[in-house]
Amino acid sequence: MHLLFQVLLFSLLEIERNHQKGTYSADIDTAVTFIRKNYSHHLTIDDIIRDIPISKYHFIRLFRRIMGVTPYSYLMNYRINRSKILLRSTNKSIAEIAEACGFSDTSNFISQFKKHTGIRPTHYRKDFL
Repeated sequence: MHLLFQVLLFSLLEIERNHQKGTYSADIDTAVTFIRKNYSHHLTIDDIIRDIPISKYHFIRLFRRIMGVTPYSYLMNYRINRSKILLRSTNKSIAEIAEACGFSDTSNFISQFKKHTGIRPTHYRKDFL
């Protein structure tokens, strides 16, 4: 009986989770689209949710629940991935790539890139030459 109750409870929780994803997935899609279009600019949570009718804190929880990461982590991963493309496909300087990908300065870009990839941008670029 206990096992049956546990299975039923987990099923109900999963249904509720899926319902919440369905209800809010359009809002999260809007946020993801906004991030992808504007990643090269300085972004705040307020910028991202400007057209989404929920509170900042509720949005952050929903985003994390649906996307598996916080909005900030998503933005940072997106910027790093875009910078990888530029490092491989252009001769732009590290400073130009940092600016193009929305980093506040070159040292912040280098620090974030190394944190996410384990290597510096210059080493990443050399691996593709």
